[in-house]
Formats: sequence, C-alpha cells, structure tokens
Amino acid sequence: MVDFSNLLESASTECKEMLVMGDININLLSDSSTSMRLQSISEELSLTQLIAEPTRVTEDTRTMIDQIYTSNPGSFLESGRLDARVSDHLRAYRVRSGGQCHGHKTKKVRTFKRCNVEGLLDDLQSASWEISSTDIDSLWNHWKSTFLDILDSHAPMVSCRVRRNSLPWIDADSGSK
Repeated sequence: MVDFSNLLESASTECKEMLVMGDININLLSDSSTSMRLQSISEELSLTQLIAEPTRVTEDTRTMIDQIYTSNPGSFLESGRLDARVSDHLRAYRVRSGGQCHGHKTKKVRTFKRCNVEGLLDDLQSASWEISSTDIDSLWNHWKSTFLDILDSHAPMVSCRVRRNSLPWIDADSGSK
C-alpha cells in the first residue's frame, strides 16, 4: 500500500488529470484498515472513486475490489459495471465526455492575406533558378529552397487553430451507424 500511495502522490505532482482503474483487490465495502487507508489516500489527492456497487459477486460474498479513481469526475458521462460472463468479476467501466478538449490543435498554413502578388511574381522572375549540377536531388533542393524563400517573404506560414471534426461513425439521428 505504501508503494501504491507513493506512486499516486508522485503522479499527482504532474498537475495533469489522473485516472487509476483496475482490480485494486481492496474491498471498499468493508471497514478494514486497508480500505480506510485507500479512501484516505484518494481524499488527500482529491481523487473521486466512480464505482458505487459491488464488482465481485459470488454466492457467499459481495465486494467492491474493481475501482476507478479520477481527479476530474466531470469529464465522464457515466460509469458503472458490466457483466462480461468471463469470471465472477463485473467489469468496471467509464464513458468519457467528448466535450472537453485539453489544448487546441493547430496546423501551419500559408497566408496570402497581405501578399503583394505583383511583388511575388517580380521576385520569382528575377530569382536565380540556374544551378551548375546535373544531380536531380541538388536541382530539386535548389528550386524548392529558392521558391520557398521567396514565398515565405511574401506569404509567410502561420499557425491556426483547427476545429475538432465530428466523428464520422456517429450519426446525430440514430446515435451510431
């Protein structure tokens, strides 16, 4: 338990969303010192346990040993248990909300917004396109660098935010295809 506690404390210093899930093998339905210690650790680290019902059910016992802890419970639409019929464990699951995006996606694009087209054409016509090599790679690299240098001076590359695309396999009317 000490190693687990140290691992969680170390991870919490990263200031990132934490998600810990699995067969922890500590029954949160009991009042044992181990389960109380686990609950205390999760409270200290502001972790919320998402599973509220037994995850291992036999004829004789009902325990909650499969758990999901998160530092951001609002990022999940739902959580619960699934009966996978492969063991006496009910599988703990969570469904993440798609609404929150951490950071923005950006891409580099060339902007022609302030481009002086006449100046661009003049610079392209007056550029030195000749090279004294017959090597195709050298010729290509010279042409490409000359062209891009001129283009960069007239229409520079800028970063712009990219809108998140809708998921193509989800249909708004039926929920899924």
